[in-house]
Amino acid sequence: VKGLVDGLGGDGDAVSSPTFAIAQQYETPGGYVLHVDAYRVEDQREFIEMGLEDSMDDAVLVAVEWPSRMGHLLPEETIRIAIRHLGGDRRRISLAHDE
Repeated sequence: VKGLVDGLGGDGDAVSSPTFAIAQQYETPGGYVLHVDAYRVEDQREFIEMGLEDSMDDAVLVAVEWPSRMGHLLPEETIRIAIRHLGGDRRRISLAHDE
């Protein structure tokens, strides 16, 4: 997420894990990036009760950790990024788009 915020002209050094707050917003020149950690959320109703559905609509980019917990709240144009650790400093990054 740091790289995404940096790439959009924001302060990537300000990015931290939103684990305890569930979500964090980071300003960029084009609008804000919403970073969501859904690990501790039981079901999608909690996201709606927190108002995250509206925040997602207003953000220029939404990065979600544990997206399977968000159910149908993810839009059709979602791009899924999977990062797999291959040992040492090696990673495999896969991108997928639902159509």
